[in-house]
Amino acid sequence: MSNLCLLSPVILHFSNKLNITFLCPQKCPAKSSLGLKLCISSHVCAIAPLLRFDNNAISLAFKLPIFHRLRDYIISLAKAVYLLRFKNYRLFRDLYDYLLADKSTSNSLKDALLLHPRTGYLYFDGYKALNIIDSFTKGSHKIPRRLVSYLKSVQKELSDGLKSTNSSILSFLSAGEANNPKLFQQGEVLGQYSLKPFSIKICSLPENPELIYQVKFTEELGPFLPIVWSLSTLMRIKYSADFTTGHGYLSRLLLSKFRMAIKAARRLFPEVNNCLSPQIALLAAFDSIGFIKLLPFLIDDMVEEFFIDAPGVSIYLDHSSWGRCRSNISINKSDVERILTQLRAESSLRLDYSSPSLKTDVITKFFHVRVSVDAPPLTVGSPSIIFRRFRSKPWTIIDLINNGTISSEAAAYLIFCLFRRRNIMAIGEPATGKTTLINALDMLTPLHWRKITIESVVESIDQLPLGRHQVRFRVDPFEKSSPTRRKYWEVIRLLHRSPNYLYLGEILTREHVKALLYALSSGLRGLETCHASSPESLFVKWVVHYGVPAFCLNDLDVIVLMKRRLNLHVNRRYVARITEPAIAGLTDSLNSIRLVDVFKRNSYSEPLKAVINLYESPTLQKIRREESIDEEDFTKELIFYKELLEHLCNLNASSPEVISNVFAKAFCSSQKGFFDVEEVIGDVRALTRL
Repeated sequence: MSNLCLLSPVILHFSNKLNITFLCPQKCPAKSSLGLKLCISSHVCAIAPLLRFDNNAISLAFKLPIFHRLRDYIISLAKAVYLLRFKNYRLFRDLYDYLLADKSTSNSLKDALLLHPRTGYLYFDGYKALNIIDSFTKGSHKIPRRLVSYLKSVQKELSDGLKSTNSSILSFLSAGEANNPKLFQQGEVLGQYSLKPFSIKICSLPENPELIYQVKFTEELGPFLPIVWSLSTLMRIKYSADFTTGHGYLSRLLLSKFRMAIKAARRLFPEVNNCLSPQIALLAAFDSIGFIKLLPFLIDDMVEEFFIDAPGVSIYLDHSSWGRCRSNISINKSDVERILTQLRAESSLRLDYSSPSLKTDVITKFFHVRVSVDAPPLTVGSPSIIFRRFRSKPWTIIDLINNGTISSEAAAYLIFCLFRRRNIMAIGEPATGKTTLINALDMLTPLHWRKITIESVVESIDQLPLGRHQVRFRVDPFEKSSPTRRKYWEVIRLLHRSPNYLYLGEILTREHVKALLYALSSGLRGLETCHASSPESLFVKWVVHYGVPAFCLNDLDVIVLMKRRLNLHVNRRYVARITEPAIAGLTDSLNSIRLVDVFKRNSYSEPLKAVINLYESPTLQKIRREESIDEEDFTKELIFYKELLEHLCNLNASSPEVISNVFAKAFCSSQKGFFDVEEVIGDVRALTRL
């Protein structure tokens, strides 16, 4: 955890008292790595904004996770910093501009007053800063008189504060400067990448099969961590709009705090360049709501899912390239309580003894996740939290072909069925990529279709920016004890909402199955997901356990079975089978259901191949009853889609905008009977180069 300082000041406001505590441990590895100076600077900067409340009406109480002998020293420095940076910040800006302009006299004074990794004496060495300020106020330097008076007030505050501290603290500070990098067990670095404001390393440790997802602050940001904690404190006490709870609450709150933090950083800390300000503001905004320890996982597109089993244990995750990894970040009980408070506010759902489970989605400018929480008495001891991430750039069908999830021929067949408004259901065990597949297909629908989504947790992609006609409904999750917006009733109401295609999300309960089959029997078609280990087990669950008549299942059309291989250092999802039901007669028996495999992968390592003549598949037979299409035209259209997909793969044209535009043209071209790949692709080559 070498330079991962997570000070995280927490402020509890009582009637006439402010309690300030810090969540970092006293024996902090970051303190040993970065040095005691930066640790002291962090505490000083975090406390300084609060001193505006240090008066007769409100008292301050500090609980510092640092050596007791430093307490009075830190508070003395914080008072001087408050006077310098916060109470008279306009004068500080004038002084800063003067120091930049006057090259002959400014170096030592800048060393005393400006935050810097090796200087910035005011923030950790008050005695040295006092001597430098004293030499300038008494010397012959041509500093404007108002700035001299300003420096004298800071000098007096600092001098009065240091009188109560022990001067032997200087030797203590010097002794605390020795770094000890051997404190951290080193392993082989298998991969690393930048994720500003963090850098990520994937490491393997000796005699430990589980990989380590190591989070560190970037080298350029590390020296300015005190500013992060100062802005975080400021964001907690600064007035912000009174946001109403419910979906969108966290988005509005984070965006407001992020903007305020950027503005405050540029006003109060002019030494920070404009490139670094957004990173500092991002950390401060997330820390102010208790999410800073989650931030690297929330913004990393390589993280698919991460888990919090209990306070005091490491957060672990599923990495898209390296599989299951353990991180170097752990959270405590206070962190968990703050996270749950924010999730309750976002969802407006209960999480208590009578309703110990919660499921919601959180969509912000910075991340999109689905969160599941289970709490006591359902869980033993402490709450469990699972975050399912959605990529900032969603997977497209081209991405899925390139990473081996599906073959171009199978994708072409699904597109053919999609353009004929056939129902497509993705099934599989949890976290096998079902939603990823139907989202990729959903982006390919024709532009003129009116699509309606009904979900308890929003996992669909907002396609209004892509020029689609889309309306999205959010219904109550089945975890809610007394739901008022139920999926079943909203599906029935769909008949008066004129949809061309549906997106029903997860089919979890018997009521959801009834809603789906009601929609299908009414002539509606769409995309869904359902948990099942195979098509056979899906029908057993529905017919035997839910009591659904077998003949009602004939409208399901296409069933795609997703599988996942999660082994040591391996995390891969793939389409295992594409199956279609063929049901004879109006009978309730399972024996009347015949499942026809259209595509199949015999083993994990083998490719997905067609196993029958596609023109004779059950879905094609339904299509042939509705439109006149001979085998030659079908083959020609299928080859057209296949070649189009392969051309896009070769061009690496995988952005949602490009894919959406190309397949909108492909649909129009197929309707006219033209199958010219080059004409449809058009300017894609130029767009991909840009």
